[in-house]
Amino acid sequence: MRDTQLDGTSMILGCPECNTRFAIDAQALRPDGRRVKCGKCEHVWFEEPPSPSAAEPISVTPLEPEEQSSIPTPNLPALTRADQKRTAGAAWVLVVFLLVVVGALAWFGRESIARAWPMVETIYAAVGINAFPQPGDGFSIEFGMKRVGETMLQISGEVINSSNESLITPPIYAIFEGAPEVEGAKGEILESWQIPVDAKVLGPGEKVPFFAESDPFPENTANVSVLFTNPADNQ
Repeated sequence: MRDTQLDGTSMILGCPECNTRFAIDAQALRPDGRRVKCGKCEHVWFEEPPSPSAAEPISVTPLEPEEQSSIPTPNLPALTRADQKRTAGAAWVLVVFLLVVVGALAWFGRESIARAWPMVETIYAAVGINAFPQPGDGFSIEFGMKRVGETMLQISGEVINSSNESLITPPIYAIFEGAPEVEGAKGEILESWQIPVDAKVLGPGEKVPFFAESDPFPENTANVSVLFTNPADNQ
């Protein structure tokens, strides 16, 4: 009785009478089998050769564990996906904030920048921006006058933002001029002063009313105007 084939050359047999187990050369049973005798009880029986389908064992060399890298691993905590999203979001907020600050400086400080670096004026002009805006650019004034009694003159009207963006409301001035000495020329400035305006910033199309009165208004006044500049400052 055959029990176990150990390898390609030997196998263990068991005596069918006394169950004694012993090893035998497998080649001794090939190709047709043979009679074998138990060394203990001397029982004799016919033993079939090993099955040809029994595959010889394959010698396999076990893999050694992969050596650990000698490079030290940083002991910093790994960022989670949520941490990465928060970090990326904070970075974008900072970028947008810096762009807004730079844009504001480039817009509101364009005159100072262009005076310091004249070549910048060309860059502003290329994108349709006047580097040297005149007082009142983007605004218009509508006003009327009313004489009260012999000496009082009331002036009322509106400052209108006629641009497509929010702008700081510029100061406005009441100008009283005398009759010109030469036709078509400007008359002498008899009096000028600033008219108070409540709104500091006007959005696109917004307007703010103003009101002022002069009592008494200058004698010999031939013309009254409301301007964004005071010509008397240049005299």
